[in-house]
Amino acid sequence: MAKAAAGKATPKKAQSNGARKAAPKKATAAVSKVAKRQAEELHKEVANKAQLYDEAAIDKPTKAQEKAMIAAAVDAKKNAYCAYSHFRVGASLLTMDGEIIPGCNVENSSYGLSNCAERTAIFKAVSEGKREFRAIAVSCDIESQFVSPCGACRQVMSEFGLEVHVLLLKPEPDGTQAVMYTKVGDLLPHAFRPKHLIIHGEERK
Repeated sequence: MAKAAAGKATPKKAQSNGARKAAPKKATAAVSKVAKRQAEELHKEVANKAQLYDEAAIDKPTKAQEKAMIAAAVDAKKNAYCAYSHFRVGASLLTMDGEIIPGCNVENSSYGLSNCAERTAIFKAVSEGKREFRAIAVSCDIESQFVSPCGACRQVMSEFGLEVHVLLLKPEPDGTQAVMYTKVGDLLPHAFRPKHLIIHGEERK
């Protein structure tokens, strides 16, 4: 009888081990669901804010802010790491709370890994918790014409609103900077936006 009882206990032990193995999988699945839900909520928040700024006009920088942005963008060029193109670019990003965040281009021997000044400034701002912007200024050394951001930078800028002002700077012979105003939406019409991903998700339901 004792042997029979021991034999019956074996399946129960095996079942217990199986339950313990299943527990981590359930915990992992639960964490994944929470992370997915948080990502979806953040996505919707970003999309809603982007839509809001598309619809609402954003005031231009004040004269004092414009002057400070120009100085910051020009100064940022000094830090440009452009060992391959020798094309210096500086940028300055004006947040909604009035902070100015500079950035410069950073090149790499693997050319595709290079980063433009505009994206450097934006990524720096986002890493510091800044996501709402009023304007961005861009400066290079070409004197004969205004130079606008590349396509990749336009797409990154559009993530945070099409109404954001863009100040294109051109150095003048007297040492001053000529300024041309435009907007992200004018530089990238029919942009691919966060809201398109939301629409896609809703249509798949």
